[in-house]
Amino acid sequence: MSEEKTYTAAGIATDDRGNTKLRFTSNLKGRLKAFKRAGWTDVAMMEVEEPLGKRALVELLAEHEDFQSEQAQELIDGFLNG
Repeated sequence: MSEEKTYTAAGIATDDRGNTKLRFTSNLKGRLKAFKRAGWTDVAMMEVEEPLGKRALVELLAEHEDFQSEQAQELIDGFLNG
């Protein structure tokens, strides 16, 4: 059985075609540069001290004040309950 992949940051971003997605990374600085280079907009990321799995990170996003918009909560709910 393989171990769950862990990340130190998660958030939501919109790509250059208007698709908004949950995003995960262990290199926030590099990911933010890549988003900018690729034309992604509305980027909101949250960093944690200890690496966590995707579900644990999304559960934190669900409660974080920066992710309370209707769109963010729909993405979060879809991940947690989909």
